Amino acid sequence: MDLAKLSPADFSDEDLDLPYYLFHFQTIANAVESSGPDRGFIHINVWRRSEEPSNARVMENILSLAWFYCADRKWNPYRGDPALRARLEAALDYWIREQLPDGQFPQSGPGKGDLAATAFATKFVGEALLLLHNGPPIDPALLARAEAADRRAIEAVLTQPKMYSDGSKYENQFGGIWVGGLAYFAFHTDPNLRALWEKIYHQSRGDFQSPAGYYYEKRGPDFEYTMDTHGHNSRQIWPWLRGTPLGDELVAKDAAWFEWLAYNAPPEPKGAGFILNRAIETRQRTAEFFTYETPLGEAIPLVRAFAESVEERTVRNTRKRAALVAAWPTVAPLQVGEMTAFSPYVFLHRREQHEWLPTTAQRDAARALLPVNARDHFTQQRRDSREPVVFTFARRPAYYAAFTSGSIITAQQRYGLGLLWTPKLGAVLQSQTGTDPAGHPHRLPSQTDSDTAAWGTQPAAAASPSEATGVKASFSLNQAPLPESAPGIHELPAGEVAAHYALAGGGEKTVTFSEDSVSVTVRHAGEFTEIVPLLVPADGRLVPASGRVTLETPRGNFQVSFDPGVTATISDAAISVLKKKVIVVTLHARDELKYALESVR
Repeated sequence: MDLAKLSPADFSDEDLDLPYYLFHFQTIANAVESSGPDRGFIHINVWRRSEEPSNARVMENILSLAWFYCADRKWNPYRGDPALRARLEAALDYWIREQLPDGQFPQSGPGKGDLAATAFATKFVGEALLLLHNGPPIDPALLARAEAADRRAIEAVLTQPKMYSDGSKYENQFGGIWVGGLAYFAFHTDPNLRALWEKIYHQSRGDFQSPAGYYYEKRGPDFEYTMDTHGHNSRQIWPWLRGTPLGDELVAKDAAWFEWLAYNAPPEPKGAGFILNRAIETRQRTAEFFTYETPLGEAIPLVRAFAESVEERTVRNTRKRAALVAAWPTVAPLQVGEMTAFSPYVFLHRREQHEWLPTTAQRDAARALLPVNARDHFTQQRRDSREPVVFTFARRPAYYAAFTSGSIITAQQRYGLGLLWTPKLGAVLQSQTGTDPAGHPHRLPSQTDSDTAAWGTQPAAAASPSEATGVKASFSLNQAPLPESAPGIHELPAGEVAAHYALAGGGEKTVTFSEDSVSVTVRHAGEFTEIVPLLVPADGRLVPASGRVTLETPRGNFQVSFDPGVTATISDAAISVLKKKVIVVTLHARDELKYALESVR
């Protein structure tokens, strides 16, 4: 592909990301095996970090092949191309042959079908088949075989109990069937399958989403999978469901999710993004995001608070086009071996461009709805119905805090004080996600974790804070015990709330959310340390002194104050969060420690 024969002006604003994919497409298409038992396999490691022919996830890039074969763009030389048709037909044939007798597709080895490979097959290949129905010619017998395989996969997900059980733990995976099913119904009248799809869609609402608001990912909350994969699923089905009772149901589910997100992602000053209460995440490792867009913003006002505005998008597109012109015809190299070097997600939403962005006025009005902006005094608790986990959110005029208690669900989680925010400085404390010994096979390079930057109490001989093993807290209001609440969302009466819990290494701890500060009392026999991971902006600095460490910034100061006999050390965690550095203040104490976290003049 010679991009020099084209011009950036040939690309619309919506397609400004496509020169990279256009240039490298020949590499992907020519990676389709042309002979042998693996004929049709896309043999290149640019999606899912795999070159294993038994991994059907690799074949999701059939959508990329189909998109270029069908796309009616003046800069696309591949529309209807016979050589591409040969590769696309071979890939579809291989995909069909990969399917197991029960309708599943494999991912982890020959004959090992699973939910993700099967549901996502219907999502990506289903979209490819939809494109091919209205595109250039393709072997009709092959197309019929592919549609039959697609239907078998849809039916497998909807009828096999293990699929539903796994979906109740990994909502993003099962959600692929919402996309795949609707794509299939777009070109097939199948009343029985459609009725089954709708039945499972209704049933899943109560089984796949916690009463606390989040969608289950490995039985707990995870920001990356819900914002990314679930977000793609919702975005893709919205044009089909918009204005229908099923669409109203989608709006209700995602409205609850975005409310959950709003409590876990208070805004940074001057629209500088959102820092997450990340240490509760069960699977991925996501510390922040700048904006988050979904067309459901037209139906859910709170969504607009996180979005890029129409005016900002116009400015960003102008900058993107200028950068494209300056570099033309050079594009970034194809990073073979990277998980998303050539992702089919790029082509999932292009058949029907249903983008919706708020105006700047709408976005600003929605930001007034965010919990920390709407009220300056509340304490809310959210309790899950499956796992014994309680999420406490405390807003006071001087600060906002997120505190998690209960049983650890996955090894990377860190409970206790996860996030502390002030109106002037934004987030000033963020507990970091811990390292999971099992790791994650598809972790992105930008994702971070740390075993030394999670908030909590660490006995002298321990390798991690006590909070890494869970926080079995009881709560009090104005020093009177609070009864354990039922699953769901509960607003507590006004007053001083405190969390009391035993430390894993012996001793006890109390965290008190008072009017002006968060105060902590630790009693533990012998030597221990208290880890306080602060967020320091580029124009800020930490100033140690006797009995305190102060975060000084031009907009105001924040302070960790403690007994004068306590020693404090400061270390850089080598993690950046929205241009803030994670700097760990470690308090060294013996037997007892009292300290406070508070804004100061």
